[in-house]
Amino acid sequence: IKHPQTWIFYEKIDAIKFFQRYSAYPLVSKPNLGGGAEGVIFLNHYKQAKHIANKVFTQLKFYNPGIRRWRKYKHLFKYPVMEDPQRNYLIIQEFIQAKWEWRIIKIGKSYFGHQKLSDGHHFSGSGKVGWVKPPNELLLQTKYISEKSGIRAINVDYFETQKNEYLVNEIQTIWGGKLDYQMLINGEPCRYVEKD
Repeated sequence: IKHPQTWIFYEKIDAIKFFQRYSAYPLVSKPNLGGGAEGVIFLNHYKQAKHIANKVFTQLKFYNPGIRRWRKYKHLFKYPVMEDPQRNYLIIQEFIQAKWEWRIIKIGKSYFGHQKLSDGHHFSGSGKVGWVKPPNELLLQTKYISEKSGIRAINVDYFETQKNEYLVNEIQTIWGGKLDYQMLINGEPCRYVEKD
């Protein structure tokens, strides 16, 4: 499955050594939970990456504040999410210059899909959606991932790169939506159904 290169660190020294050697900044730091780009941090240079590592991995055994995700409130302001701070791990992903992101959902034999458009910073959480027919290639790739993993209800987010390649950004088994539909074609809510 094609995806952005990803590194996971559980030790501060390993993360710092990686950040020192890495030369193709920016990088993307991601939490293991969250939605709408909560907790996603763009690391533009070594000093910023080292600062994140110092916050996540602490020398103090009795206290580690970690990194808190920030949630938007009606596009007015952000507030910190107090539960589940990120501590003692870093998920780092290479930065992909994507045109947009596709969300493909499979529930049983039903498929839904739409584009997530950028607000200039993020695709997730931008509130901007492209209601266009998803490529068949992504429906078939999602079917393949579902069958190989045994996950019958799955959400796969794909980056579409400037070179028209598709890369899996995230695979999720728990997700939500604010609308009662996840696909529109010609303005009509709809789905694809797998037959034969």
